Amino acid sequence: MTWNFIGHSTTTDLIEQMISENRLSNAYLISGQKQLGKMTLAIDISAAVNCRNSNPPCNTCDQCLRIYSGVHTDLQVLSLDKVSNFRSIGIDDIRDSLSQVFLMPFEGNYRFIIVEDSHLLTREAANAFLKILEEPPPHLIVVLLTSDLNAILPTIISRCQQIILAPISTDEISASLINHWDADQEFANNIAQISGGSMGKAIELFSDPSILEIRNRRSEILLELINGTIIERFEYVSDLAFSENIEIHAILDLWLILCKNALLYGTVGNSITDFDVFFYKGLEKFGFSNKQVLLFIEEIRNAKELINLNVDKRLVLEQLMLSFPNMSNET
Repeated sequence: MTWNFIGHSTTTDLIEQMISENRLSNAYLISGQKQLGKMTLAIDISAAVNCRNSNPPCNTCDQCLRIYSGVHTDLQVLSLDKVSNFRSIGIDDIRDSLSQVFLMPFEGNYRFIIVEDSHLLTREAANAFLKILEEPPPHLIVVLLTSDLNAILPTIISRCQQIILAPISTDEISASLINHWDADQEFANNIAQISGGSMGKAIELFSDPSILEIRNRRSEILLELINGTIIERFEYVSDLAFSENIEIHAILDLWLILCKNALLYGTVGNSITDFDVFFYKGLEKFGFSNKQVLLFIEEIRNAKELINLNVDKRLVLEQLMLSFPNMSNET
């Protein structure tokens, strides 16, 4: 067996057992934070189910090779980059896939439909899938992927076998980088510490070290903003507000990680990167209490939620600047 999916050995063991015992479900719902490998796992499942050899997936038979190269006629992948408006997956985007679900597989054992970001299905599209899931043809397997389980219709959840992926441990990420990507120990450990439990994020950081430089500079900027005047903070916001939402979320997500790491390092001595230690010492120098950092974390989360609700970005970010902790020794 050659799984491309890294981590969660309990999950892959369970899937292997279901395949060997022929207890496959017609619908799976794989959930977890972004870049955990949900798509990799879904592709692995489709290869394992259609594999010609024992101990699937083998990665060498014609079925595995065609699936992993993206040319298998019985595998369809729906994702935002393949739809019309890049914000939701509508009925027109899935119509072609749904029209083929009752056809017998052309070259494999099962037809597969994988829906990335299934929480972005419109109500009409979700209901169309629901009709299929209520009485699925025996040769069809639908795999829905989501990073927002709460946005999935309860009726869809009830008809799927759930696979919930937790963040991967830093030790496992570090070991994978060393064993599979020939990373050196120190670099692998640093990447693992800042990956947020995401193997995809870790690989991205390893493949492009400049991302680390950007991260470190953004860490410095946060300390400068904390130490700066309200005018300086608003000047920063005036530029940031013109950025795309994905860029703003990346910055706010980093601030969350920095603050969480600082709390863990300061309270239980968790291992963090040298640069995150530098950030922690900056907060310590300013005299911030754990309570202040926790409140700031909550303000960042609120800002992210408001931006997702399309509230004016500049107003949201200015409010966040006003909520920065004051330099004191409040406990």
